[in-house]
Amino acid sequence: MNLFKIIAHQTQGADQCTLLTLYRTLICSKLDYGAIVYGSARKSYLNILEPVANQALRICLGAYRTSPVCSLQVLAHESPLELCRVQLSL
Repeated sequence: MNLFKIIAHQTQGADQCTLLTLYRTLICSKLDYGAIVYGSARKSYLNILEPVANQALRICLGAYRTSPVCSLQVLAHESPLELCRVQLSL
């Protein structure tokens, strides 16, 4: 997350499109890698991954901490992690 904070600096940082591309390549790829294996884990264990993706989306979009997650996902054209895990397992 520190990398995203540095890259997303307001005055010298990258634009939103570049940050979302980095999010998809660095974070989503890591979260999707073992989705078939860990997709059947307990819900409480899977919920540990949600804040990582949500924080990265907030940094990429420049949103506040109180912004709803579903609106961030709509703005970034990203589906929820649970839906991604279901799609990957199919």
